[in-house]
Amino acid sequence: MSGFRAVVFGRVQGVGFRSYVRRLAELHGITGAVWNRTDGAVEIEACHEDPIALSALCDGLKSGPGRVDRVDRYPATVEADEFRIAATRSPI
Repeated sequence: MSGFRAVVFGRVQGVGFRSYVRRLAELHGITGAVWNRTDGAVEIEACHEDPIALSALCDGLKSGPGRVDRVDRYPATVEADEFRIAATRSPI
C-alpha cells in the first residue's frame, strides 16, 4: 500500500498535535502512526490506497494545533491495521 513519512517541525509538542493527526487520519480512513521525536518534532507514517486521502492528511498537518514551521514529506511503504499514537522516538 502506498504511503508517506512526514516530519513536522515547529511548536508541535504539548499542544494536542498527535491527537489532532490521529483524528484527521481516522476521518480519511488512513492507517499508520504518529509520535513525538526527542528533537521536538512530530513524525507521522501514513498509508492508504488513495493518494487524495494521503494528500488531505498531509495538507492538514500544516494547520494543526500549535505552530507548524515546516512539514517534510517522504514517500514510504507503510503497513498498518489502524492509526495509533506511538511512544516517543529519537530521529532516524
